[in-house]
Amino acid sequence: VSLTQSGRVSLSAPFSTERNSTLPLFSFIISKDEAFSEIIRDVPALTEGNFIHASLFDLKPSQLYFARIEATHRAQRKSGFPVRFITPADFSHWWERLSESQTAGWRKSSWFGNFLPHKSGWIYHAEMNWLYAYPGQNGDLWLWSEDLGWLWTQDQVYPHLYANTISHWYYFLKKQGGVARFYDYSTEKVISGGK
Repeated sequence: VSLTQSGRVSLSAPFSTERNSTLPLFSFIISKDEAFSEIIRDVPALTEGNFIHASLFDLKPSQLYFARIEATHRAQRKSGFPVRFITPADFSHWWERLSESQTAGWRKSSWFGNFLPHKSGWIYHAEMNWLYAYPGQNGDLWLWSEDLGWLWTQDQVYPHLYANTISHWYYFLKKQGGVARFYDYSTEKVISGGK
């Protein structure tokens, strides 16, 4: 279990697929008590490599919770050992320090532009559309795009974006016809990246 100051809880567990021809369905069960008689969430989990991952937000601050993984396979359900965690006392989001624009809820960054944030971590960027935004340690941003994967940028770097998964750079050009356009330095072509 890992926790951020924004209140997002990330859950992961090791898993081996070597001897499994079909995978079970996994979920993380969140409860207020160790006996799991006060279950508050059932969060679907995804397998990636040798791990199972899930995340959630919007739990109450300064609260003790319990989590366990459950696997359902061929009408059988198995439960893992519970772990406990306490949510941070105060939740804060990286975008709260930015000034609000004239449109309710929107925030304005001097280098990143206008965007509409949600406490889940998703933002709607006025030019690049839907992105999942995660703050780095030094005012930088990690952005996840459905089309481009994980991207990194910061002040004095943006509109350049580093594509972490494939180790090369994009340059954000503009939004055209509702679609974000990027210059891909590796192919020297303009590509689409978000609707």
